[in-house]
Formats: sequence, structure tokens, C-alpha cells
Amino acid sequence: MLSAIALRKAVLSAVALMVFGLTASAVRADAVFVANTTIVGTGQVNAQATFHQAGANLLQITLQNLQTTANVGQAISGIQFQIRDSNGNVLNITASISAQNNQMISVAGGGGVTPLGTLTTGWGLSSNGPSFSLTALGFTGNGSNPPDETIVGPLSGPNASVAGNGPHNPFINQNGVFSLTLSQNLPAGFQITNVVFLFGTGPTSVNGVGGSPVPEPATLLLLGTGLIGLASRLRKRKKDKSRR
Repeated sequence: MLSAIALRKAVLSAVALMVFGLTASAVRADAVFVANTTIVGTGQVNAQATFHQAGANLLQITLQNLQTTANVGQAISGIQFQIRDSNGNVLNITASISAQNNQMISVAGGGGVTPLGTLTTGWGLSSNGPSFSLTALGFTGNGSNPPDETIVGPLSGPNASVAGNGPHNPFINQNGVFSLTLSQNLPAGFQITNVVFLFGTGPTSVNGVGGSPVPEPATLLLLGTGLIGLASRLRKRKKDKSRR
């Protein structure tokens, strides 16, 4: 049986490890932003952006169009953002798109949808640090000229700006994933700030809401479970001593 001193050391070590794990998870936690509003002349838009640190200098951005889409103005055409360190300083760094393989669809004049499979899309970074602009507009992709490749949500009665529209076809189907390689490693505690969603080919800008990284639920569960287990061991030791 462990001595009282050894048990206390084991408890402190375990707590320190779990706190460290919690802190590390918070650094790696995804930052999620949303834009859910009505654009005059376009209608409702509803989008979500998830920023995930995939490596020391790798940032993965997932854009989801959650809005039932009837016109191209409701399609996501880009996102703008800044990266700040834990002190709030904007990082003046550069980046390049290292991967962008997404499910594509073509929408015919009658609204019929043809899946095109997973293709390398043609989005680009129109500017680099301190402000990034990841956009479909003005870059060469799989469509005609201009090949917008915007992200549509579930389609419902698409009008002529979507159905059979050559310049706007093809579209990314609901989810677009883009991997960026940054010119330097992301600092501990970095933040994604000043997020702006772009909709349509205008485009229309909508400020993103949210973004504060939080520890992942699995990490919180691990911390809670570990502390409960340690408390149980302490109670058991106390009972054993009282029986002697």
C-alpha cells in the first residue's frame, strides 16, 4: 500500500498532468464562427467557419453553408480573418493553400443536380498577413470564366443565378475544407479574430460571431473522471487506516 507521502505525490503528479493536458487542449481547440442573418435583396444566410490547428504551422478552415439555397447570393464565396498572439498582437505572416479537395456539383437549368465527385477547387488567398482573405472569386478553378466555385447549402428551387448558370457552375456542395501552410509556427494561445464571411459574387460582407476556443468536452471529461478517481482512492485509504 502506498504511504501517505507517496500517495500525495501521486495525486499532485496526476493533477498536474491533467491540468497540462487541459491547457494543451485549449490551445488546440477549434475556434468556431457563425453568420446567421438576412441580406436585403438576397434572403437568409447561415454559415459556419471552423478554424482547426492541424500542425505547428498548419491551419485548416472548414466552411459550412447551413442555409437552404435558392440564389447565388446565399452561397459562401470567401472568408476574411486575422491571427493574433496571446497578447493580442496581429501576426504579420504569409500563407499558402496546401490542400482544397471538395465535393462538387453542377446544377442544370431545370434545377437537376449532377455530382462531380471530389475535385481540387480553385480558391485562393487574395492577400496575406496581417489580414487574410480566402476567396473563390477571381481565381481559376474547375468552372468556366469566372469560375466562382462558391459553397451552396441544400438546394431548394434554385433560380437562374444557380440553375444552368455557366459562370457560377460548378459549386462546392455544402462543405468546403481548405488547408493553409503558414510561414511560421502558430504561437501558443493564438486567436482567430476579425472574421468576416463573404456571400455571393458581389460579394456581401457579414461579420462572424463567436470564436473563443474552449477545452474539448473529452478533455473536461477526462479531468473530471481523473479527479473523481483520485478522490475515491483517498477515501479508501482513509477507511483502511481507520480499520487498523
